[in-house]
This record gives sequence, C-alpha cells and structure tokens, in this order.
Amino acid sequence: MNIMLKKSISLFFLFLLSTVGVLAQIHQRPTPSTSQLRWARAELGVIFHYDLHVFDGKKYNQTINRIHPVEDYNIFNPTELDTDFWGMDEWYVDGKEIGVESPISFERANNELMFHRMNKKLRMPEANIHYPEADTSKYIKSWNTGVRCAVMQGGQGDTKHWAFNDPVKREGKYKDNPPSLEEYKKLTTRVVDLHPITCMQNARTSAGGVVTGIPSQALTVGPVQTWQAEKVSIWQAGVHDNPFGQRLTALMIGKKIIDSAVPMSLLADHPNVQFNYYRGGLGTCGTEMH
Repeated sequence: MNIMLKKSISLFFLFLLSTVGVLAQIHQRPTPSTSQLRWARAELGVIFHYDLHVFDGKKYNQTINRIHPVEDYNIFNPTELDTDFWGMDEWYVDGKEIGVESPISFERANNELMFHRMNKKLRMPEANIHYPEADTSKYIKSWNTGVRCAVMQGGQGDTKHWAFNDPVKREGKYKDNPPSLEEYKKLTTRVVDLHPITCMQNARTSAGGVVTGIPSQALTVGPVQTWQAEKVSIWQAGVHDNPFGQRLTALMIGKKIIDSAVPMSLLADHPNVQFNYYRGGLGTCGTEMH
C-alpha cells in the first residue's frame, strides 16, 4: 500500500470519527420539556413586575434610583403584596355597562387573556379589580383610597385618544375651539359618546369590520384619574393607529404642543409618560395607492 493511499484512508477514518462525534453532540443537545413547549406555543405571557418601592411606599424615580438604589433589598416581601387593577374602559349599552357575556367586553378580555390564566394563589382578590360601571362613583372612589397607581398602560386610537378620551364634539361652546388643557383635565370617569372614527376602529379590530357591532357609547377612565397615575405608558403596536399618527403625538408631546383636538398631546403636561413602539408596526408615511 503506497503512502498516498494510507494517508487517504487515515483521513477518511478521521473524517468519519469527526462526523460521528458531531452527530453524537447533536443528539445530546438539551430539548425543551413538555411544560416549556406549552409555554412557547402559548404565544402569550403576562409578567407583573414590581419595583422595591412597592414595598416601602416611596415614589419610584428612575433617575434617582440609578444613583441611589434601595438601601435594603430585604423589604421585598411578596407574601404581603396586595395590589389593585383598574380597567380603563367598558362598553355602555341601554343605560348600563355591558356584561361579561358579551364577546367584546373589556372585563371578559382581561379575564380570558390574563386573570383566569394566573395561579389563583397569586391572583389579586376580586375586590381589588375595578372596572367603570354605570354608577361611576364606586370606581372613582377606588382611586382615592390611598392605593397608588404606579402605571397606567394604554394605547392610542385613530382619534389620538387614550382610553376613550376622544376629541370633544365641536358644537355649542366648543364649536370654534376645543376645550383648553385645564378644562379637559377636569373630566373624570364618565359615559362618553364615541367618535365615529373610534367606532370604526373598534369594528375593524374587535368586530370583524361590522360597525353596528360596536356600541356608540362607553365608560372611560378620565384625565382626573390619569393624572393620579404616577406613570402613563402607551403601547404603539401599529394596529390601532397609523404611521403618521404614531409620529404626530410623539412630536407634540416632545415639543409640548398641547391641543385637546389631539387628546394624546395633553399628556405633555403629565410628569411621566413613556411611549413603547413595535418596530414592525411603525410603517412609513409615504403616499401610494392600494
């Protein structure tokens, strides 16, 4: 056997051993457990994140906390956690709030997508979950019991509303000019007549495009409660508002251009507002036919 043939055979066996080794390593790779697969396939998750000031009652200030962290992290004690949740809206039909039996109920959606998926031992008591009702006094009172609202999480609609704080109807005293910031901020939780654009938007996102499937009135949290929240967080997914609208309100808030005809711009007066964007939903502001 010549030297070249010996080298070829040696290299072949070396390659074969290497291939077997690689295949063995691939075979030995860790695989997800059944519960991990269920979690991955659920495509939905909720994380309740609490900063330590939940437990000492102090107001969270990100700038200060980065320099002066909480002195004693042992105050973290979730066994004593007693939080509240405020739903921001509910539909209003025939003089009362819509029931959870309705497929478009906000309370029903929160139950099905969040609360009923939680471990019952970790779920907050029913008494701590608040939704606006036809008699708004109970809901309004819940904001004034000493429990602080750390974050109000909402979205932006086509009319540039948060919750259902639409632009007011331009009639009567507001025919020529919309209400001032001071006037609008006095609005509390209330029944509102929805802007036609808001009805169309919700028909598109929640009723298969059937506009008559969306009530023309709703109950909504007001600016009064919004300014009681320590922070307002707005999620811009690119589904409820368009590319121009997402940019417009960011510009108005950033430049403090306040006009209640664009309700979201009023948040320029709130001390702590954060916009969160889904990059894939930002789109472009180009002009083209479809």
